[in-house]
Amino acid sequence: MEYSNNRNILIIDDSIVILNMVEKALKKDLNNITIHKAANYKEAEDILGNIFFHVAIVDVTLPDCKDGDAIDMTISLGIPTIVLTGTTDTQLQTFLLSKNISDLILKNNTNNLAYVVFSVKRVLTNYVSHVLVVDDSSSMRRMIVKLLKKLHLSVFEAADPIEAMEILNDHNNHISMVITDYEMPNMDGLEFTLRLRQKYRKDTLCIIALSAVDEKGLPSKFLRHGANDFLHKPFDQDELFVRVNTNLELLEMFAYTREYGSRDFLTNLYSRQYFINHAQLLIDEATRNAQMISMAYIEIDNLKAISSSNGFICSDMITKKLAQIITEEIPYPCLVSRLSEHTFVALELDRDCRSFSKSIEAIRLKCENARVELNTNILYFTISAGVVEGEFTTLLEIVKEAEKNLEYAQTNGHNKVFTTYSAKFDENDIDETEEILAIDTNELFTSD
Repeated sequence: MEYSNNRNILIIDDSIVILNMVEKALKKDLNNITIHKAANYKEAEDILGNIFFHVAIVDVTLPDCKDGDAIDMTISLGIPTIVLTGTTDTQLQTFLLSKNISDLILKNNTNNLAYVVFSVKRVLTNYVSHVLVVDDSSSMRRMIVKLLKKLHLSVFEAADPIEAMEILNDHNNHISMVITDYEMPNMDGLEFTLRLRQKYRKDTLCIIALSAVDEKGLPSKFLRHGANDFLHKPFDQDELFVRVNTNLELLEMFAYTREYGSRDFLTNLYSRQYFINHAQLLIDEATRNAQMISMAYIEIDNLKAISSSNGFICSDMITKKLAQIITEEIPYPCLVSRLSEHTFVALELDRDCRSFSKSIEAIRLKCENARVELNTNILYFTISAGVVEGEFTTLLEIVKEAEKNLEYAQTNGHNKVFTTYSAKFDENDIDETEEILAIDTNELFTSD
């Protein structure tokens, strides 16, 4: 069976209209997906033999099999299955829900396409969601882990809160949800929940508490201590699934809100406030690890004059074009932000001193050659940039140096990149042309 980094989605339906509508809706809202379509059981069977699927959207009735056979086939292969049906028969719906499907969606309204997309997103997100189960009973842990893996979650186990803390402290584990028992050795679930809340906010780590103890007020105690939810033991599979999925969806909403609030509305780059909040953290990291820091201040040359002549829309189009070019040349993990109407900043750690400057020079050249079309007009623009590279301990220190270099580039004709190296490099890493501390990148690239 072929595995892919792409998320593979299978749609099985005998209606070409439904196949195309669902495909279009998914492609509009989801990235990195490959859609496979089958109009009958045989086509689906042939496709399923060769490809690993992350999720299947399956019709109940197909022309070449009994009702529900295609659903049984995808479920038997361990594929999360979303069922599409045109029936309003409640008995049939109850029967379908008993088949361990991920969701049941009616075809009776085109607005339900949005819910199909939502349900697929939920399944795909589970593949990268990590849950920690904390319970001193190995049999209970195994049962919960088995259920969670049906949701295709990545699951960690701990026999007590002490072991759980060790797992949580390893940031490579990326735990987003803790499911904890109440009665445990060393520390009970209430104290454990309180300790977690002292370190993790509710919008970054979800806590679901479990208990078989029939103690009045226990659920409210857990909620006051910081739990997001509470389940009495014993619980059934559907109840656990609903609570887990609902709380993971809330975490996603919080994450989306944080991300949306940290972005510039026009370019989708990080905002000025986000940069200020995170740049010093990166600089501190570089100091701890003895890493070099590179920063570029980039400004669009004469943007106000261009805007006065052509209108504010052209200013927005040029700004968006520059943002696109910057992200193409210096992608993640470089921190890129729009600081003001015409000023951008890029900060990166532990990169070769000449490589970063070459990226900024590549941005300058792309801007010089870019064409921005507005109605029948073609607009051109250039940028100037101040680059600084070396060892710094504060954001203010590196910003002042970058601003000074930007000013030099602007006062010496614009459309230039000016760089200073503010640390001593190994003599083996530089040639004679690099021994100067200040370099006009135009001249540097000409000499190369």
